[in-house]
Amino acid sequence: MADQSYCSSPRTNTHGGDEFSSFPDGAYMEYVMKQARDAGIVVPFISNDAAPLGHNAPGTGVGEVDIYGYSLGFDGVNPTVWPADGLPTDWRALHLQQSPSTPYSINEFQAGSFDPWGGWGFEKCSQLVNHEFERVFYKNTFAAGVSILNLYMIFGGTNWGNLGHPGGYTSYDYGSVIREDRTIAREKYSELKLEANFMMVSPAYLTATPAINATHAYSDNAEMIITPLLGKRQNEFNEFAINNAASSFKVIEGGMKLFRLGSNSSASLVLGWPTSTERTIVQVGDLTIYLLDRTSEYNYWVTDVVGSQSKLIVNGPYLLRSVALNGSELSIKANFNVSTPIEVVGAPLGTKAIRISGKETPFKYSGQSPTMNIIASPPLVDLPNLASIPGLEIGRLAT
Repeated sequence: MADQSYCSSPRTNTHGGDEFSSFPDGAYMEYVMKQARDAGIVVPFISNDAAPLGHNAPGTGVGEVDIYGYSLGFDGVNPTVWPADGLPTDWRALHLQQSPSTPYSINEFQAGSFDPWGGWGFEKCSQLVNHEFERVFYKNTFAAGVSILNLYMIFGGTNWGNLGHPGGYTSYDYGSVIREDRTIAREKYSELKLEANFMMVSPAYLTATPAINATHAYSDNAEMIITPLLGKRQNEFNEFAINNAASSFKVIEGGMKLFRLGSNSSASLVLGWPTSTERTIVQVGDLTIYLLDRTSEYNYWVTDVVGSQSKLIVNGPYLLRSVALNGSELSIKANFNVSTPIEVVGAPLGTKAIRISGKETPFKYSGQSPTMNIIASPPLVDLPNLASIPGLEIGRLAT
C-alpha cells in the first residue's frame, strides 16, 4: 500500500535546513512506487487518503495509484451521540466522481475509536462504536456498494513501550471488536460475525448496483433516500421466497407461526413469519431452514471443514476456532465460557466420532444434527511466587 495521507516528505534545501513539501506530493508518491516496482513488486498500488478528497486517484496525473481508497474516523468523546453528518448519503456518488474505474475502497473504516492521554477511556469508545453502530454504519457502506472494506481495527491489543505514536497511551484496546485482553465479550463481535456470514453467502453483492436516486418503496418524499435496515427485534414481520420449491412446507421444530403468502409463476414458495425468541425449523423438500431471532443467531458459527469441500454450522461455543474431518471423525476446536449444549448442523453422514478440543465427546442425534453437552470449568492458572525467585526482590531487581 502506498500511503501519504498522514505526512509529507522531508527534503533538504540547498542551505542545509529541512523543509516540507506541499501535500499532496505526486513526485514523492511516484518515487515510492518506483522503488517497489524496481524491487520486483507487481501487485496494484492502493492509496489510503486521510478523507475522501481524491488525492492520487487514477487519472489525477503524477503519483496516481491503481486503486483509490481513503479513511474515515472520529473520536468517542460523546459516546451517546453519533457525529453530525457521520452518516452521509453521497458516498456512492462521490466514489463515481473521484474514481469510477476502480473498486469502491474504504481502507480504515471505524471499528474502534482513538483515546488520548487523559481521555474519556476505551469503554466509552466502545459504547459509541458498538453493535448498533455496526448495524447502521456498516450497512450504510454496503448500501453504497463498498467492495474493499478494511476495519480499523478488529483487535487493538497493547502498545508496549514506544511502539505507537506519542499521542496514545499503553492500552490500545481502541474499543474494538476484540478487547485488549483478547476476550470477545462485546456484542459488536457477534454482530460483525452475522454481517460477515451474510456476505459469505451473498456473492451477488459484488455484482449488484447500488441505487443512487430516491426510492419510493417506503416513502413518497422524492428528497429522501431510504436504505431499509430490517432487523430481527421481536414481532417484526419477515418473509422470504424459495425458487423452484414445492408449494408445501413442514414445521419440524418450534411453534413460530408461519404464513404461506403464495407462489409466483416460477413456482416459488413465499413464507412469512413474525420473529420470536423461539427457534423454528422448517423443511421444504430437502432444504432445512432455521428461523432465529438475532440474539440466538450470535451462538451459531458457519465454518469451512478441513478435509472436506463442504461447510457446517456449530451452535453453542463462545468461540469456534476450526473444524476438521478425518475419515468418519469430526474434530472441533472451540472455547467455552459456560456449560452449554452443542449442536452440529450439517454434520457429514456417517460421522462416528466427534472430538471437542481434542477430547472425544459422546453425542446423540436431535433430528438430523448431532448434539452433545459441554461442561465448562475455568482454566487453572498457576501463578509463580515472585518472592521465591532467586535474585528477585518485590518491587525491584536485585543488583
